[in-house]
Amino acid sequence: MSDEAELGRWRCVKCGGDIVAVGVGAPRFLGVGAYQGPCPWNCGAWITRGFRKVKPGAVRVVRASERPAGVAR
Repeated sequence: MSDEAELGRWRCVKCGGDIVAVGVGAPRFLGVGAYQGPCPWNCGAWITRGFRKVKPGAVRVVRASERPAGVAR
């Protein structure tokens, strides 16, 4: 069982694929963690998204088909 929570869902602006950001939240951390990297659909788009109360480096993105729908934290 993973401690990762769903942080957000959106569609890629280039290919339209559904993307899910997952990570381990840190409620006492008041900063912003971000994901900067390629689209998981390998379309060549570059993603830069920030998430509050998640430590830097603790966010990853996956295709929505790889993760069942869940409640965002």
